[in-house]
Parts: sequence; structure tokens; C-alpha cells
Amino acid sequence: MSGREPIDESHLVGALVSSAEIIGVPGVTPVRAIIDEAASMVPTTRFAPCVVTRPGSADLDAAAFGEPVAAWESVVETAAATHSRYRGAPVACVLSVLPERSADLWTGAKGFYKVEPVVVDGGGVVLRAPHIADLSVTHPGIAEIG
Repeated sequence: MSGREPIDESHLVGALVSSAEIIGVPGVTPVRAIIDEAASMVPTTRFAPCVVTRPGSADLDAAAFGEPVAAWESVVETAAATHSRYRGAPVACVLSVLPERSADLWTGAKGFYKVEPVVVDGGGVVLRAPHIADLSVTHPGIAEIG
């Protein structure tokens, strides 16, 4: 699945479904289903390396290699358990510190949408990113359209 049209479609579906229904969800989401369906149209044997690293390190927590859906299914529960934090109740505000690898707000937006599901309606997310000076290196025209 590459090219502007399928990427735009998967992003639109993700936005319509909402990050709360996709981020940290170990089951097959609508976006995952789009990717799997597109991949199934490639007439070849497909393999995927699926790895889960320990948070904050390069150490492996889980690894699988094989048919893409089966490999993904074998590590997704470990990923959900080690890389997602589940709260009993939403919070009013989250401070999201963006890593240096976020070169612009376009890539740094993950600091918002990955924590947005835990924020109460009407709450807020504060992005801390003193290293970011550009809105979007990849899409410079975005500033013109808002």
C-alpha cells in the first residue's frame, strides 16, 4: 500500500474512527483491515518481521517472522501490554514531551493523538517541543490551507 491515494484513504478512515478506537487497541482495527486487504492483493508469498522492543531500550520483548497477519497477531498482545498504559479514568490535561526525532509539528503530532484518548472532553494536551521550528517539512503548503 503506497502512494498518495491509499495513504490518504487510510488516514481519513483513522480520523473518522478516531484515535481512541485505534491507538493501543490490539485487535484488528479498520485501518489495519485496509492495510491487510491491500497487502492481500499482491500476488506473492508475503512475510513480515514483527518485533516489540522493551520501552526505552533496544532489547527485544517479542519477535515473530512469517505470514504477516499471523506474525503480527503473535506479538500484538505483548506490544499492547508493554507500550500502552491503560487508565481507569480520563485526565484533564496531559503534558506530551516530543522527542528530538520529531523534526516538525507534522511528525510531532503523534505527541497529541497518541495521548488524546485519555483526556476528558474539554480537556487539553500541551506539547513541549522547544526544538521544533517548522510546521511541516514534508508538506510546506499546509500553512497556507490551515
